[in-house]
Amino acid sequence: MNIARNKLVVVNMLATYGRMILIVGLTLFSSRWILSALGQVDYGLFMAVGGVFGFLSFVNIAMSFSVQRYFAYAIGTGNKEDVNRWFNTALILHIGLALILVAVGLPIGRWVLKNVLTIPAGRMNTCVLVFYCTVLSCFLNVVSVPFASMFMAKQRIFEFTFISTGVAVLTFLLAFQLLHIAGDRLIFYAAGTLAVQMLAFLAQGARSVIGFEECRIHVARGLESWRMKKLLSFTGWSLLSTIAFVLRGQGVILLLNIYGGPVVNSAFGIASQVSGQAGALSGGMMGAVSPEITASEGRGERERVLSLAMRSCKFATLLSLLTLIPLMVDTEKVLSLWLKDVPPYTASFCRIMLLNFFASQMILGAVVATKACGKIALAETVSAGILMLALPLAYMFLKVGLSVIWVVGCILLTTVVCTIAGLWIAKILYGFSPMGWFRHVVLRCAVVMGLGLVVAAGVQRMLEPSLVRFLLITVANASVLMVGGWLWVLDRAEKNFFAQIARKIGVTIPAFA
Repeated sequence: MNIARNKLVVVNMLATYGRMILIVGLTLFSSRWILSALGQVDYGLFMAVGGVFGFLSFVNIAMSFSVQRYFAYAIGTGNKEDVNRWFNTALILHIGLALILVAVGLPIGRWVLKNVLTIPAGRMNTCVLVFYCTVLSCFLNVVSVPFASMFMAKQRIFEFTFISTGVAVLTFLLAFQLLHIAGDRLIFYAAGTLAVQMLAFLAQGARSVIGFEECRIHVARGLESWRMKKLLSFTGWSLLSTIAFVLRGQGVILLLNIYGGPVVNSAFGIASQVSGQAGALSGGMMGAVSPEITASEGRGERERVLSLAMRSCKFATLLSLLTLIPLMVDTEKVLSLWLKDVPPYTASFCRIMLLNFFASQMILGAVVATKACGKIALAETVSAGILMLALPLAYMFLKVGLSVIWVVGCILLTTVVCTIAGLWIAKILYGFSPMGWFRHVVLRCAVVMGLGLVVAAGVQRMLEPSLVRFLLITVANASVLMVGGWLWVLDRAEKNFFAQIARKIGVTIPAFA
């Protein structure tokens, strides 16, 4: 039975990676065109205005964790009617929450726009229209969570790739068209982004209702109070760390806007995109593995949960190094090749955000397993307390005259502390081994990471800055990681697992006794 589930995980991973490769390529071109068409100031305004409603959308993020967990857990028990009841409960809650977010967000957002943000003269009316588009987009995101969560919980990621790829293609076409229109391009981009989001919502909802028996809408089935209490209770604890996470990210955007202006917001937005694209490989792997971890917990297979959690940490760390090392070593050249005009501080912000992403990847499997076990009060409370320290620290650094680079550095600092705390909480909750993690993940991956950095830096020093140099750095680093990962990082069972996959596609690799 485990073999069949492992095959499903692999199919989902391959589908996700194919989608990610296409999306990363389209996003790189899209971002270049968008920044070129809007300019540094308008692009920074879009980031800042979007960040205003980010303060109020944390409920959506917390609920998505809760919904996917209960869907996957119920699917693990094999009761379709129970899954359908959870779906209808989640849908009713999300519609209600979306309406609350709009009712609360509109007046608060307008006040922040007019009294807090630094907005150039004559752009206030434009920013208000952009804000309205952001609010509507957030509404659709909230309501779509139960549908998207069902795709993930049922491990139908292969089908989900078509919708997300379609969004990337439409965004790519929108960015291209942005270069060729007259008038206010910021309004056009905001409205176009909303239209793409609306099409994605309709496609996702229709496919779920028609294709999944568990997604049939029966309002009466969703009105069970005990299910609502369970979802809200789980969300209540998730809300703590989610609020802190969103306040940290969106608060940094506001601080950078107040003390640096829209151009610095552009730099941070670019850095966030770079770190987000760097996580495509490891994110794809976790998207395929996470539902299986939760479903295994639902079946009572705690040993499988621990095994998947540890291996997910290892694979996420190793996969993240494929993109992390080349981008860290050759940041300036990558930015100059990607963008026509690189805003100040962008390279420094990129390196900090890449390290921040790497710190979070190292315990990704343990975090998913913590949520799967359901006992999240301690983890969420500690995480929230640590993350909330970023804003007062950043504000203090700015007040004493330090550079805005220190503001972004506070994100990295709190993430590292959260990583350490998360390991010991996982040990308390479900027996995850921090020392085992240190031996199997940190020590093993540190060896190949060191070799990759040495080889990448050597190539960088030998050649003149160019696209060819970056490609050679990437290939050299990937070669070191693949060879070193096979010889040093993977254990015997993992090597045999990948050998079986290779033989299925016609590549013969001997089994390991």
